Amino acid sequence: MDTQHQPALRRSGALRPVDFANPPVVETAFAVVFAPIKSWSLLHYGLLWDRYRKVYPFSEVKLPTGSVQIEGIDLALGQNVDLRALPLRCWFVDASKNQLIQVQNNAFIRNWRKMDEPLTYIHYDEFRPLFVEDWVTYKRFLLDEQLPQPEVWQCEVTYINHLLRGKEWESLADLRRLFPFWAQRLSARADFDVSAFSFNVALPDKQGQLQVIANPVLRSDGKEAIQLTITASGKPPGSGDEHILEWLDLGHDHVVNFFADFTSPNMHSFWGRTR
Repeated sequence: MDTQHQPALRRSGALRPVDFANPPVVETAFAVVFAPIKSWSLLHYGLLWDRYRKVYPFSEVKLPTGSVQIEGIDLALGQNVDLRALPLRCWFVDASKNQLIQVQNNAFIRNWRKMDEPLTYIHYDEFRPLFVEDWVTYKRFLLDEQLPQPEVWQCEVTYINHLLRGKEWESLADLRRLFPFWAQRLSARADFDVSAFSFNVALPDKQGQLQVIANPVLRSDGKEAIQLTITASGKPPGSGDEHILEWLDLGHDHVVNFFADFTSPNMHSFWGRTR
């Protein structure tokens, strides 16, 4: 890693610290969304992978996520189309398949995901420097290839949690125990069992928003779960690394504080809340 261009690793303490020894988290992601990189082409993905390949020996090609669209490209036979401009998203995956980077021409995403049991959960203070190292490598690549540095539009912090049937709950009625938000009946005439919901919460001082989504899912291992996804998103004050990291710290703190406020103290004990 190019330490000369490494941003500070210090965290900014925005809200009260929250941590769990065994949280129900199955995936975390930091995302930086920016203006599309001009002159970026599919050839750059291979060159970029070469920078990461020692740590991330596997790669996958996906359709782009978010607002990247295929515009102005006619794939009719006989048309002279430069396929290098096709929008793609590439994954660079480590040997354990638990750590990965996602890159497209307007976004950089760093993930941790829980693939196998048992697997030690990576806490934020461990995950953050991994993001920093990979982000610095990406920006150095752009500089070496004479491509523009990212003009940052938005940062995102996402935590995906799986609340398992037989572990955190047995029936949908138990969700009232998980989420005190439903301690009261939802209707004066009926007592509904809620299995899915979504809503947005504005962050204070116009810092962004929280998106909260819960859905029942059947996992690949056959287990039933309520998937609770909490995403903090917002625009940092600038495109510098210090601005990005400051916002990611803020977004993380809002996500974990909301999770702690939204779930019950009994579940906090079950997940081993340490602070």
